[in-house]
Amino acid sequence: MRMMKNTVNARIAAAALHLAATQGWQAVTLAKIGKAAKTSMEAFKNTAALAPVIAEEIDREAFAGKVSGNTHDKLFELLMARFDIMQKHRKGILSMAEAARHDRALGCALALATGDGIYRLIEAAHIDTLPAPRPFVAATLGLVYGWAFLAWRRDESRDMAKTMAALDRGLRYADKAAEFATKYKSSDSRFTSNRKTL
Repeated sequence: MRMMKNTVNARIAAAALHLAATQGWQAVTLAKIGKAAKTSMEAFKNTAALAPVIAEEIDREAFAGKVSGNTHDKLFELLMARFDIMQKHRKGILSMAEAARHDRALGCALALATGDGIYRLIEAAHIDTLPAPRPFVAATLGLVYGWAFLAWRRDESRDMAKTMAALDRGLRYADKAAEFATKYKSSDSRFTSNRKTL
């Protein structure tokens, strides 16, 4: 299973996920990955350090295309594209996620990598005007993604219908949160303006 481009990081990510799928993440070593990817792994301290590389390579492929429509539609399309790529490496990613439950370093690395991925998502969606400060939007989308990821872990269907339903539902909740944030921001601006005129 190959990532989109034949770069060093893409080969490393593909090798790591293939080994995780066939041997389990706990059996994956930097030496095995280096041999499979035919590259040096000296830049990595441990296998947990591979989390951001894997996440970035998945996003590089998932977010490569152009999307259109409203914000909800663009986010849905981009995140489902990400799940499509993840589906190709399902066994490896699930093995990695399971190992993270018992490996603090890996768990933290995955959490940070997911956060970085959310910011890449926002950029890929080309949202002209954010309804709230970027960190708030990122945190909200992080919750949406987490909700959809849990559904994906349990979704063994080929069409990922349950994943799509969970993602759509999560984005609708995010829409409501965005509307509230916009109204609050507007009312707060009016309140501040009124105070200045007093």
